[in-house]
Amino acid sequence: MRNTIVNITCILFLFTLFFSCKNTPKDAAQPVTIGTLTYSKTEGTGCDQPDDERTNCAKVELQWPNVEQGPDALKKSVTTWAASYLTSILTTEMEGLAAANTSIETSAAAFIKAQKEFAKEAPDSPMANFTAESNWDVLLNNGQYLTLEMEGFTYMGGAHGSPTAAVATFDIPTGKQLSWADLVTDTAALKALAEKTFRAERADLFTASDGYEPFNFDSTFPFALPQNYGLEPDGIYCHYLVYEVGPYAIGNTQFTIPFEALGALSKIQSAAAASGIVEELPKMYGRQGSRIVLPTFEIEVANSPDAGQTLSKQNETIIVSAFFSGDPLHEKDRDEVGEMMVANQEIELTGDDRIARFEGISFPKRLYDKLADKDVRLLINVYSGRKSSDDNLLNCAILEAKASQFRNKRFVLGCSLIAENTQSASYPFACYALPEPGATPDKKPVLLVTCTEKGQIEWAGQPVKDYAALKASIRPVLADLIKKGAKELPGIQTEGCMMGNSSEIGSMYEELKSELLKKK
Repeated sequence: MRNTIVNITCILFLFTLFFSCKNTPKDAAQPVTIGTLTYSKTEGTGCDQPDDERTNCAKVELQWPNVEQGPDALKKSVTTWAASYLTSILTTEMEGLAAANTSIETSAAAFIKAQKEFAKEAPDSPMANFTAESNWDVLLNNGQYLTLEMEGFTYMGGAHGSPTAAVATFDIPTGKQLSWADLVTDTAALKALAEKTFRAERADLFTASDGYEPFNFDSTFPFALPQNYGLEPDGIYCHYLVYEVGPYAIGNTQFTIPFEALGALSKIQSAAAASGIVEELPKMYGRQGSRIVLPTFEIEVANSPDAGQTLSKQNETIIVSAFFSGDPLHEKDRDEVGEMMVANQEIELTGDDRIARFEGISFPKRLYDKLADKDVRLLINVYSGRKSSDDNLLNCAILEAKASQFRNKRFVLGCSLIAENTQSASYPFACYALPEPGATPDKKPVLLVTCTEKGQIEWAGQPVKDYAALKASIRPVLADLIKKGAKELPGIQTEGCMMGNSSEIGSMYEELKSELLKKK
C-alpha cells in the first residue's frame, strides 16, 4: 500500500511538473545591444580652412554599428557587413570578400594616399578636398530580427560626391543576413508592387514641370528591386541609391511597403507583432502603414491693403512654407541647427486664394522613433513667389507651434510690403477651430481660445494676461471682418478651459460682438 501511495505521488509530481513547464510562456525575445565604433583621421595642408574654402585635405569621419551583447554569429555577421560597406566607400576598387577582409585603417590609408596623389596635380583646387563620412541607424531590433542602415558620403574629386547606403536584416539567433528569398514568396510580383510604390512616393519625377520632360523607366534605367532593403516594424524598407534606377539628379529614394500591401507575398507577416510590443501613438497623429500622418491645419494670409493691391497688380503669388522638426535622441541625427527635419511642404497661393491647407503630410516612423520629444515642431514662413521680382516683397508674421497645438486649427498671419516699412505682428493675430472631419460643407470655422493645464489663457498661440487683454486682442479681428463686409461674425469656442473660464470668455465675446455691431 505504501509503495502504491509513493508511486501515485511520483506520478502526480511528474504530471504537475510536465504541465507547469508546458504552460510556462516562453521568454519573449530580447533586443540585442548595439553600440557605435568610430574612426577619425584628417591629413593635408588645407584642413584648417572653412568647409567651403578647404583645399588639399583628406578627411575621414566614420561611425558604424557594433553588436555589444548578442549571439557571436550575429556579431561576426554585422562586423563583416559593416567592414565591407566602409571599405567600399573608401576604396572603390574593392568589392565583396576583399572589402570585408580589409581593415578600416588600411582602407582609410588608401583613401588618404589617393588624395595626396590627386593633390600633386592640383593642390589648390577644391577638388583636392577629399571627404569620407558615415553614420548608422537601427530600423528594427525586436529579438528575432535586426535591421541596420548605414549611410555615407564620399567625395574624391569630380563634379559631385557620392551619397551611399547599405541596409541589411539579420536573423538574430543565427546571424544570417536575410535575402529577398527569405522575405517574400514571389520577387516578380514584389517588383511590380515596389514600382507602384516608387511612383507614388516620387510622383514629382513622373510629372512634367518647368519645361522639363517627366522621368520614366527605360532601357537605360530599368526599374529593379533595390540592392538595399530590410524589415521595419510595419513592412519592408527599400532604399534606392543614385544611379540604381535613375540618373544622379533624382537622388536617393526611400520608402516602406506595408505588410498590409504585401499580403501573401510576405513570408514575415508582421515584424512588429514578433516584438510583442504595440506602440500607441499620441491622439494628434494618424498612421498610414509605416508612416506617421501629421495633423491637419490651415494658414490664412491677411495682407495689408498696400500688399494686397501690389500682389494683385503684379500677378504675384504667395508661398506658405511649412517645416516640421524635432529634437533627436542621438547627436548623430542633429543637423546644422541642432534639430532633425522630418518633413516639409510648400503651398503656393494664387489669385484671391489666401488659405493654405496642410493635410495628409506624413513622414517615416523610423524618423519618429528617433525623436526625444514626439510632439513635432512646426515653423511657418510666408513670402512672395518672386514671379515679378527677384526679391521677396513681403514682411510676414511666423508661426512656431507643436503638433498638439496646431492640430485642427487655422492661424491667421499678417503680411505687409517690406517697402511699407511698417512693423508687422511677429506672431499670428487670430486662430480658428477647423470643423471636424465629416462636418457639413457650410459649417464655418469659429474663433478658438485655448487654456493650458495651469489655466493660462492663450489666444492665437500667445498667452494673454486676463479677459480684458483677450477682448482687446479679439477686437481688431472682428472689426476687420465688419470692415470687409462680413454679414455675420464667427462664433467662439474654448479648448482645455475650465467651465468658469469658458463661461467668462463666452460672455465677454458676446458683449464685444454687440458693441461692434452697434457701431456698424
